[in-house]
Amino acid sequence: MDMHAGYFDATAAPGLSLLETGSALGFRVWAPDRPGTRASVDLAGEHRLIRPQADLLLEALDTVVADGPIGAGVFVVGHSYGAKVAIGVVARGGERQFLGLDINGVGSGLGHGLDEPTDRMRYVSVRGDRGPSWGPPALYPHGAISRARLPMAASHPLPFNETLLWPTDFAEFGPALRVPIRLTYGDHERWWPIDDDSIDAMRSKFTAAPSVAVHMEQGGGHNLSLGTAAASYHRAVFAFAEECIGGAVGRSETKARRA
Repeated sequence: MDMHAGYFDATAAPGLSLLETGSALGFRVWAPDRPGTRASVDLAGEHRLIRPQADLLLEALDTVVADGPIGAGVFVVGHSYGAKVAIGVVARGGERQFLGLDINGVGSGLGHGLDEPTDRMRYVSVRGDRGPSWGPPALYPHGAISRARLPMAASHPLPFNETLLWPTDFAEFGPALRVPIRLTYGDHERWWPIDDDSIDAMRSKFTAAPSVAVHMEQGGGHNLSLGTAAASYHRAVFAFAEECIGGAVGRSETKARRA
């Protein structure tokens, strides 16, 4: 089982859906399933690595862009494993018109229990705690993480070596990103270490990005967009998108004046 695109359309309480928030603010919002989930569950194993997944999503994005105007460009949001793929999408995007990248719940190392243990990655003994993916139930609206409501779908297991490849993939992708970047972590994140040294290590890979902002979302767990903190987080996502649009428009106007 794996998360599908419904992750970005949380309905357990009003105001939590990234899709609804973006649409209300005038954005054209598209949330695809990660390749290998739902309709593409039978995707061959070699195509479930990050590079092929990124390339499949770039092809799909080209179809979406061809279907209607995109304004100043494309702003990308990603979470957890999907954040890895989102990084790959922008890094491998060539001349496509990307504006910025907002990612959460991902780090630069192996993560997901494979790094050296840290206090934040160990199990926290809180009554009702749901483990590293969720944390304390108080972070979520009533019923949000019930089996009936979770945005889960069947998926094949990842190739056995995929997780081990991430540090190498990221070492290649990071320097290829030339857009503003925003990293967000819930303060209850436990899959990835969120101490200053770990976050600095993450930021240090984005050597060509014009800016890299880091935000710690209070009251958020690893699955940030399903909790009560989602409303605050999603508003900040689109505020950052607006900043990226303003920067892109300003650069275009400067080039036009010089021409």
